[in-house]
Order: sequence, then structure tokens, then C-alpha cells
Amino acid sequence: MSQNDYFPEWLEAELDSFQEFLSEETLAHLYEFREEYKKLGAQLAPLSTEEQLGEILKINPDDLMQIFPDVYTAMVHVSELLIARWYFTHAYKIRSSYDGMHYALSKGDFLLSSVCGRGIFEEVVHFSYYLNRLVDKTEYINNLSGHAENKIKKGAQPDQGFETKTITAFTEIFQLLEKSLQGSDFNWKAWIKMVADRYGSENLHQEVLKLRAPKSRKTHMHKLVKDFEKKTALEASFYYDLLSEMVHPNGGSNKLVISTRYGIDDSRGNITLSATPKNVEAAAFFFECFGKVFADIFSHAENDLNKASSIYQYFRNWAERLGDQNIRNTLT
Repeated sequence: MSQNDYFPEWLEAELDSFQEFLSEETLAHLYEFREEYKKLGAQLAPLSTEEQLGEILKINPDDLMQIFPDVYTAMVHVSELLIARWYFTHAYKIRSSYDGMHYALSKGDFLLSSVCGRGIFEEVVHFSYYLNRLVDKTEYINNLSGHAENKIKKGAQPDQGFETKTITAFTEIFQLLEKSLQGSDFNWKAWIKMVADRYGSENLHQEVLKLRAPKSRKTHMHKLVKDFEKKTALEASFYYDLLSEMVHPNGGSNKLVISTRYGIDDSRGNITLSATPKNVEAAAFFFECFGKVFADIFSHAENDLNKASSIYQYFRNWAERLGDQNIRNTLT
């Protein structure tokens, strides 16, 4: 599939028709949406159908020392594994919502498009929040290592406290990613027990039940949106309010199933409702609401995925330089 195929064909064919319904400013937003939508689709396309990753279930010295030769090597390898899990989890979630939006736009289902778009928005602001903190901690560790290497090259010992500072920084990365991946306020412990009791001793494949109740609470969307707004200068709170209005069962989402409306006079008119109002009039309302919103969010998704991929590759290269291939094979 070429990049030009990512924008739905029927919308591409109707681009000139939008001039009848949209102002010049909103029309520019539509074209911006189109370009960023195509870029994000092209960026997500290389993701394979599935990605097999290693998983570390017990991150404590006693367990890690049964696998790795020393604490430093363990920290680097565990960081690589956790960052891989974190990065690919978010990439696949964005891909899932993007594919849903593409399907919906192709069908002219603007309500479903909005639901998928809100999913992308929430995933992007969550991803951005943790990415910014991971970048800071990675740079800190890199600086610590760089100073230590320079000392050793000059025949001196690393600064006092180097080992403690390094281990603390790695531990903070572990805690950060654990909260991003596992944080939840749902009572998973009770749910797991309920499901396990349901099956009892039946001879069934119960790998799916081998879940751990999360230790961390979720990070609330309000906090994520405010952080995103502060760091990007986008009207993220307004964007989120608008997206929420258009997916909840209220006046906003009701407007997204209007196909056409014609006024007869000041008191009367005709309205056509549809789950898939596949026409320029309905699409124009969608882009009036979301053209600029999604263009901005898609652009940030592209940049953040690239940045996260670079961090993952940094730790992967580091782990490969340190690692015993036999150890790596047991983890993947």
C-alpha cells in the first residue's frame, strides 16, 4: 500500500466539493488532517502482525542474579525488555485505533471515527507523559555513564556514588514503565479470583489467568491532558472536552448520525439520520470539529513514536554490547 492509499478513496475524490461547506481556514485544516493521517498510517504500516518479546516477571536482585552475571548487566537488559514492551504496546494500541478510524472513515461512520480518534488522543497524551520522563532518565543515565567512562580512560575511578546513582536511575525507569503498563484502579485481584474460581480444577488452558494484580494506580486523564497542554502549547483540554462531547450519548454525538438536513421555513425542516452518513455534508461537520484536532495529535504521535523507537534502540544496542547471546535467547 502506498502512502496515497491511506486517505479514504471517497473522501479523496470529494476534496473539491468541501469548498461549498467549509471556510478557507477549516479547508486548510482538512488538508492538514489528510497529510498527517497519511504520514501516521505510513509510519504504523511496518508494524508486523505480532511481535514476540521477552518478559521479566520478578525484578529483584535475587531473581535477576540467577539470570545475569552482575547487577549492571541485569539493569540494562531489564530496561531493554521493559522499554520494548512499553513501546510496542503503545504502538500497537495506536495502530488498532488508527485502523478502526480508517475503516470508519471509509464507511462514512463519523461516530465510530470520533470514538477511535478519542482513543488515539488518550493514547498519545499518555504515551507523551511517560516518554518525556523516560527521555530525562535516559539522558541522566547516559551522562553518568559518560562521566564514568571518561574517568576510567584517564586511569581514575568513577565518582563516589556512581553505582548507587546508576542503580537508582534504572530502578526509577522500571517503576515508571510498570506504572505506564500496569497502572489501574480496576479491582483486577477480585476479577482474577472470580474467574479462577469459575474454572476450578477443570483441565483447561489457563495461561490467560496468570495475570498479576497491578501495584500501581492509573494516571488520571486530567493530569495527562494538563501535562500535554503545558508541554505542547496545544489546547489539549479543549480538544479532550470536544472529543468527549462527540462520543458520549448527548447532543454532540447525536449530531454525528445526521446525514442531511433541509430547512423548509423557520419552524420546519427535514432531517435524514444514518449510522453511516457517507456524504460531503456530514463529513464537513466532522472535519469542522476535528480537522485541526487530529492533525495536531497525529503529528505528535509520529514524533513520539520515532523518539521512543530511538530510546528502545539505544538500550537494545547497549544490552547487545554487554550481553551473552544465550541469555538473550532465553528471554525471547
